[in-house]
Amino acid sequence: MTYLILIAVILAMISIGLIYREDIIFLFKPDFWIMLDSYSSEWDKALNILLDDYEIESHSEFHITIHGYVIWISNYPYGSYTLSKSGNYCKAYEGRPSRKTILRVKTLLDEKNIKAFDNNKYISKQEFKKWHI
Repeated sequence: MTYLILIAVILAMISIGLIYREDIIFLFKPDFWIMLDSYSSEWDKALNILLDDYEIESHSEFHITIHGYVIWISNYPYGSYTLSKSGNYCKAYEGRPSRKTILRVKTLLDEKNIKAFDNNKYISKQEFKKWHI
């Protein structure tokens, strides 16, 4: 009975435009519920253009560079794929892309076998000092 009520609420939210059909998947992915930065439609559009038109120039555990834009890739999904304040930084692009774009970038990085720094793994004191001076 509870599931029927939940489905009815979701369908009602879709019908009045509070939720779009393609966003329903994120209701069932708790990792995507809380995001650190606010959504930026400008950055979302720009990042999708970069993904469509350019290749990844370089990468590390923390950043990728596409067409001069340095993009933070760690802290997936809640704090990732934001523009770093280096490279082609633009204040208009502050914020995060849409959850759909975050999933798109993650899929692309997985296909290219680019691994971001895993915040949950144990690192030694020497390794910690190397990254946190």
